[in-house]
Amino acid sequence: MPSTATFQCSLVTPGAQVLDEKIVYASIPAHDGQIGVEHLCAPMLVKLGYGHLRLDLADGSSESYFVGGGFVQMKDDVLSIITDEACPAADIRANEAEKQLEDLISAEAKTGVEKEQHDKAVQRARARVAVAKGH
Repeated sequence: MPSTATFQCSLVTPGAQVLDEKIVYASIPAHDGQIGVEHLCAPMLVKLGYGHLRLDLADGSSESYFVGGGFVQMKDDVLSIITDEACPAADIRANEAEKQLEDLISAEAKTGVEKEQHDKAVQRARARVAVAKGH
């Protein structure tokens, strides 16, 4: 049975508005762990990490995405998710994601900025594998 306690959610990337719908719950990969957001949640501004975004829609269905970085704001019962990347979980091929992760892990990282960029790429690849496998 669909819930009546909904709030507006907007998922936006630099290239497109991915979603703008009423939802009942959002599970968000913050930079420091997964957080949940419901109707009448306190205002917040959160830095996104890499990982699984699940949005439970008002009609009782759910949509899952891999998101990569950005910010989330909850204000006046409106959730705004602004991310660098939002890919439907169903579009991620587990074997391709695992291969990309293996390639990154086996690549040698230099020092300084290159190492930091490499470490972020490995984090992103690990999160894509987890989303592809439904974890």
